[in-house]
Amino acid sequence: MAAQDPSSKKILQRLEELQKNSLEHTSRINELSSQVSILRQQNEEILSLLKSNDKLSPNRVLEVRLNQMSAQIEELRIQVQILAKAIMALIGVFVLILLFMIFRSRRSSRYGSIRI
Repeated sequence: MAAQDPSSKKILQRLEELQKNSLEHTSRINELSSQVSILRQQNEEILSLLKSNDKLSPNRVLEVRLNQMSAQIEELRIQVQILAKAIMALIGVFVLILLFMIFRSRRSSRYGSIRI
């Protein structure tokens, strides 16, 4: 009976949309995390080259700038983690709301039923 109810159909559609959006956001977060890791690795390689190679004669301004970039990369990594947790929390809240709506719609339909 509940599957034929228009509100149940809407709820199921919203759950499917939520699942699709969740997968898209998860893949985007994974992509951002990967990019942050690549940037961190490249930055560390440049810093180690500057420190180990005498021929490059490390420029103090460049070294300071690379250290600043390292800090910014770390901040970006933390922001991506926070974003991932926030999206997961929002998805959890939305699922709880949908479950509450499903429970409420099923409970209210039983009050109107005839019992023998």
